[in-house]
Amino acid sequence: MQPPLRLVFATFATFLVLAIALDGQKPSVVDQHTMKPSSLADAPSVHLHVTLKRQALEIHGYSEFDVFATPVVSTDNTSVFYDGYAVFVEGAVQFKYLFVDGVAYLVETNNSDPVNQTVQCFPSNIPFASAVSALNEAMPIPSASVGDEVVECTSGNLFKTSFDGADFALCVSDASGFVAFGSEMNFKVEYLDGHVDISAPRLNEVSCPVVKTSTFVTPTALALITGGDVQVGSSRNLKTAEHMWMDAPTCSCKSKPRPCIFFHGLGNENDEKELQDLSRHWGDMSKRTPCWKCSFGESTSWVSLSAPMTGSMASDYLQDFCNDEISSFATGIFELTGQCPMDPSRKSTSYQNEKYSSKGLNAAYIAAQEAYRGNITTALCSNSYVGVFSKYQAMSIIAGKSVPHKSPENDCLVEFQSCAVGLDTSLFGNSYTDKFYMPELNHADTSFRTRDALFKASQKPAKWFECLL
Repeated sequence: MQPPLRLVFATFATFLVLAIALDGQKPSVVDQHTMKPSSLADAPSVHLHVTLKRQALEIHGYSEFDVFATPVVSTDNTSVFYDGYAVFVEGAVQFKYLFVDGVAYLVETNNSDPVNQTVQCFPSNIPFASAVSALNEAMPIPSASVGDEVVECTSGNLFKTSFDGADFALCVSDASGFVAFGSEMNFKVEYLDGHVDISAPRLNEVSCPVVKTSTFVTPTALALITGGDVQVGSSRNLKTAEHMWMDAPTCSCKSKPRPCIFFHGLGNENDEKELQDLSRHWGDMSKRTPCWKCSFGESTSWVSLSAPMTGSMASDYLQDFCNDEISSFATGIFELTGQCPMDPSRKSTSYQNEKYSSKGLNAAYIAAQEAYRGNITTALCSNSYVGVFSKYQAMSIIAGKSVPHKSPENDCLVEFQSCAVGLDTSLFGNSYTDKFYMPELNHADTSFRTRDALFKASQKPAKWFECLL
C-alpha cells in the first residue's frame, strides 16, 4: 500500500520540535541588565498534540496527532536540533516518521507481516534550517487573532514567529508547556519530566543524507527553550508592538452558491457522466467549492489548471519511445504519461510546431490560445515538478528531469510557459491568495490528487481554489 499523504511530517514535526522552545518556567520580559543565565542543557523532551483545521491538510486521514521529541545539544551548549517521531495507522499499515541525528526516515509496517518493515529516506528539499531561525526570531506581542477569533492568552506571555512563511502566535501560560496558534493549525506542547529515547531505524541501502544539523541559538531562543528571561530592548517593547492578525482557516463563498462544472483533462480510462466526482482524478473537490458558475456567457468564470496550451513534451517523449526512436525511457513515469500504444487523447497534446504536431493541430492550438487569452478568469500554472511529498512525487521528479521539456520550469508534464502562453506573466504570484497562481507543485498536486502543504503558501492548491470566488 502506498501512502498518499506521507509528505510532511519531517517538515512539520521538525519545526514543531524545534519551535517547542518554551520549557517549564514561564518566560518573563526584563531589561538585559537583569537577565538570568540559562543553558541549553536544561531543555526537556516534549509531547506535542497537533490539530489541523482543514481537511486538505490531514495526514493519513488524521486531523489530530501526537509528536514526541527530544533535544540534541552541542557539546559547547550553543546549538541544538531535535530528534522526533510520530506514528499514523492507515488501514493495515503503520507509518512511523522519524527525524534522528539530522536524518529523516519513514518506516512502514504491515500488520500482516510486522517483522518485515520498509525503511526509506525522506526527501532533502525540506527547509529544516528555518526551524531554529523561527525560534531565534520569536518576539513578544500584545495580542493576536485568527480571522475574527481572538487568541486567548490571558494568563501568559504571547510571542509571534513564522516558519516557511506561516505565522504562529505562541502562548506561554504555565509551567507545563505552551500552545501555538496558527491560521490552519494549532499545537499544544507538554514538557516531559523523563528523557525520550529515539533511535534511527536500520536502513539496508545507501545511507540517507543529513538534511539538518545543529543551529546556533540566539539569547532570545535560549531563554525560550530553557524558560529563562527574555531580553527585550526598547524597540521591541510590548507597549509599542503591533497586534498580530492571521488569516481564517477557510474561505467562504463571496457570492451566491452555484453549480460547478469540471472539464477533466487526460488520464481517465473511461468517459463517464460524473467524472467531476471521481476522487482519483480530481481529489475530493466537492467539499472545497463554496460557489461557482455553470453556464458560458458574460458572467462565466473560467479557471484553468495546468493547461498544456502549447502541448506537452511528455507526449512527444512517449511517442519517440513507442516508435523505437529512443532506447531508454524513464519507465517510472508510465502512470503519468500512459503506455504504448498511445491513446489519441494523449497524442492530441503533441507539442505545437514539433515533429508530431500537424498543420491542423497547430491551427487548433492557435485558436485555443486566442480563446484562452480572451476569456480566462484565473489560472494555476506551476514552475516546479517537485511538489509536496506524496506517492506521485518520485515519478514527477523523474518526469521533470527526463522529459526533454523546453524549460526546466515545468510541473513534470506541462511547462509554465505552455500553461501561461498569451497571459501577462507579471500577474502570477506564488501565494494561494493570488488570482493567477504560480505554485511549487507537480501535475498531480495541481489536479488535487494529493494535499496542501502545512506551511508554504506556494503549495496550497485546494485553499487557492476554495478562495477564488
